[in-house]
Amino acid sequence: KTATNASITLSGTSYNYFNTALVNTLGTTWDVEWVDIENPDKPFVTGTTYGGVRAQGLMQGASSIARGEGIWYGNGVIYVCSTSGGSAGNGQIFAYDPRKETFTLLFVSLSDGIDGVDSPDNIAWSPRGSLILCEDGNASPQQLRGLTLDGTIFPFCATNMDFRAGGAVGPVTRPSGRTFSNDARGNEWAGATFHNEWLFANAYGSPGVTFAITGPWDNGAL
Repeated sequence: KTATNASITLSGTSYNYFNTALVNTLGTTWDVEWVDIENPDKPFVTGTTYGGVRAQGLMQGASSIARGEGIWYGNGVIYVCSTSGGSAGNGQIFAYDPRKETFTLLFVSLSDGIDGVDSPDNIAWSPRGSLILCEDGNASPQQLRGLTLDGTIFPFCATNMDFRAGGAVGPVTRPSGRTFSNDARGNEWAGATFHNEWLFANAYGSPGVTFAITGPWDNGAL
């Protein structure tokens, strides 16, 4: 069993558990065991307004990830995104192998610069074997970033949705008559998915925009 490195107090009782968000060593692999959640529909710890399913797991010795959001199955592996994991709080990517029952740290972002990612949220697996990560942090512009399975991160595209007068796009009026004149470059990316030669992705916020991206995919990692 993995040694505990964190604790939580639930209904006056302290429970020790293992927090994967505190791990930065790439390639770290854990053997997987499962615990049963007796009340999967229970929103809170009895008598409180917090906890619920997560608390039921921790009380049984389960491990945790920080702000688990994106998850995707591809290449026989389930990729899991921890949006605020790692010592810098900028995100981690894990791979769960259901055949081997192992959980491996593939990537940890130590900054929101070119060698990192700013709080990855949704993720998707490319048929060519890499991952696309949707940023949901505080940087502007927010980006879609690629991640190869050997841990190499690279920028793919960034939103230029600046609808202010003089901005890259300028004010836009929808057929409904609503006009947008804000700087939307910091809006989060979400919902990326590949279908044949297309990558679909959403820029979430005001306004919400869906992009269909294509290109010579076979020339690159994505």
